[in-house]
Amino acid sequence: MKRLILTSAVLCLFTVAFGITTSSRYVLLQLEPFVSKDVRKPVERARIMAAKLLEISKIPGLSIAVSQKGKIVYAEGFGYADLANKIPVNRETQFRTASCAKVITVTAFGKLLQEGKLDLNAGVNKYLPGLPQEYQQITPLQLTGHLSGLPHYADDDKIENRFYNSTEEALKVFSHQKLLTPPGTKYSYSTHGFTLLSALMEKVSGMTFLDYLSKELLQPLDMKNTGPDLRKHQHYGNLARLYDFKNNQPVEETSPEDVSYKWAGGGLISTPSDLVKLTFAYTNGFLKKETVQQMFKPQHLLSGEMLQIGIGWRISKDIFGRNVIEHAGGMEGARTVVCMFPDQETSVSLMVNASWSSSIEETAHLFAQLFMDRQETNSVKDFETEVITNSNLNGKEVNGSAQLKFKENIGDLTFADGRHYAIVPLKRTDVYGLISPEGIYYLEMKTTNQQVTAKAIAYGSQRKDSAIDKAPFLQFTFADMR
Repeated sequence: MKRLILTSAVLCLFTVAFGITTSSRYVLLQLEPFVSKDVRKPVERARIMAAKLLEISKIPGLSIAVSQKGKIVYAEGFGYADLANKIPVNRETQFRTASCAKVITVTAFGKLLQEGKLDLNAGVNKYLPGLPQEYQQITPLQLTGHLSGLPHYADDDKIENRFYNSTEEALKVFSHQKLLTPPGTKYSYSTHGFTLLSALMEKVSGMTFLDYLSKELLQPLDMKNTGPDLRKHQHYGNLARLYDFKNNQPVEETSPEDVSYKWAGGGLISTPSDLVKLTFAYTNGFLKKETVQQMFKPQHLLSGEMLQIGIGWRISKDIFGRNVIEHAGGMEGARTVVCMFPDQETSVSLMVNASWSSSIEETAHLFAQLFMDRQETNSVKDFETEVITNSNLNGKEVNGSAQLKFKENIGDLTFADGRHYAIVPLKRTDVYGLISPEGIYYLEMKTTNQQVTAKAIAYGSQRKDSAIDKAPFLQFTFADMR
């Protein structure tokens, strides 16, 4: 396969624009976690949850950041950025953003929008006249909401594992593809659509996508640890290595994909602190109020059906019915999420350095829950008992039993088939976090006539007022010994 060599001039440009170090080896900075004095109690619980999540899921490394009222109140890393060399994750360890790159992109897009530099509803041929005929009536709005009809990754994509020198080159990866559906008629997730969006942004801004991102978004928001993922071409001072799971153990990805063909849709690196800073753009005046309202307005199909997506961001609810604006991502060596709770003025971001099949939105919601509820955390005395269980495993209902043990306010639920969960009390009566290999789920344990009935719910990213009445994937009962 022909491989293009990244020129020294291009590397120099990226290094200057994004403040990237070019040391010859990985040397991760040893940074202390940041904890505001106002949140010490929820941080204690968050640390327990993070430690248990690492233990049960076997993910190598995890980083968390939380903000309230426009200020970061907590940022900390857990586990390892580099397993082989035992280099720990810290609060400035950089991870692949995966599809969280899309909300970085649309925030920059929002700035162009409020400056009047583009028409949301014009065909992209107004800006990019050389596109294939059937692409020409796709609108910028449809690109941001995955309504363009463009495919996601396909077998006949022309992706080469080499550096793409321009967005124009990257368009050739998919521009031979037919649309899956006419624009506006169906939601169909497409990272390629964001490559086309970035080409449009270049045209109206008169700058390369990465230059515009750096100068007009990342620098003003002090997102100093965010930029293009150039790991195949240079070294960084604080970059997490990438892992996949084989036989339930993390294994390093030694030949990672070159992501230069998809900067806008999944080719960046960042930190949870920077992703939380991104959310400040929606509250600190960087984007005007009317622009923010437009960004978070649900899009519609041509049929009139309302969707769960605005301009790039997913519009959701958490288990308690609180509004959440969020986006998650997953790719080779990365699982990520950033969530905004606008009514509570709280944001949270989690980043993991592994390909982890997980319910990361719910996990982030429950970390945020610790900081949004000011109640005292539930306290559970030590006990051990057998519980009667009902599980939904891959659509099949399974009845059985398990051992439940609480010690020092932490629960352990172990099944005969080897399944193992931890249980951590949260800051709301009868509410707990059920920590599993796939993430942290809402667990409710209520007592009636000295009998405890527990239910665990998985709900994903959804628009319902609350998922509290959704069918649980796990239930168990036991005599109250708490």
